[in-house]
Amino acid sequence: MSPKSVPIDAHPTPPVTENSAARARDQQLPYKRTRQDMTNPTEMQAKLIEEFRANDGKVASFGDGETKLLLLHSIGAKTGRERVTMLIYQDWGGSWAIFASNGGAPSHPAWYHNLIADPNVEVEVGSSKHKAIARVADEAERQRIWDIQRAVMPEIDDIAANSDRVIPVIVLDPAP
Repeated sequence: MSPKSVPIDAHPTPPVTENSAARARDQQLPYKRTRQDMTNPTEMQAKLIEEFRANDGKVASFGDGETKLLLLHSIGAKTGRERVTMLIYQDWGGSWAIFASNGGAPSHPAWYHNLIADPNVEVEVGSSKHKAIARVADEAERQRIWDIQRAVMPEIDDIAANSDRVIPVIVLDPAP
C-alpha cells in the first residue's frame, strides 16, 4: 500500500435516511438524460458501452463527447460475475481517479463495494485496456483531485451537497 493510500474498506457506507433518499431520487444527473431514459438502465448502459468502444472512448451524450470516460471492469462482490461500469475519470499522474458519487445518492455505488471486495480491476481508456489496482485516496490526495475535478465539472459540488456522505475518490493505479 502506498503512503498516500487508505485501506479501501476504511470508508463505510452511511445509513440511508428518508431525507437523503428523497434528495437522491430528485437529484438531476450531471448529463443530458431524463428519467424516461432510465426505464431500462441495463439496455441504456449496454448502448453507452457500445458507443464508447465504437468511438475510442467518446460518448456524445456526455459533454458532447469531451468528457473523460473509462470503463471499469470489476468482479461483483455478491455475484462473482464481471461487471462493467462507465465512469467519469481524471488523469492522475499515470493513474486514473474516479468518483464514487452515485449521482448524489445516500449510499456508495455497487462498483465501490466490488472494489472493496477485490481491488484488482481492468480499465478501458479510449481503445486501450489496462490492469489496475484500486485504492481510496487519502484525505489530502482526495482534496487535490476534487479541486481539479471541480474546475472541469463544477456540478460535482452540487452532487456532493445532496449526499449525506463524503464521496470517496478512488485511484486506479496501473498493476505491476
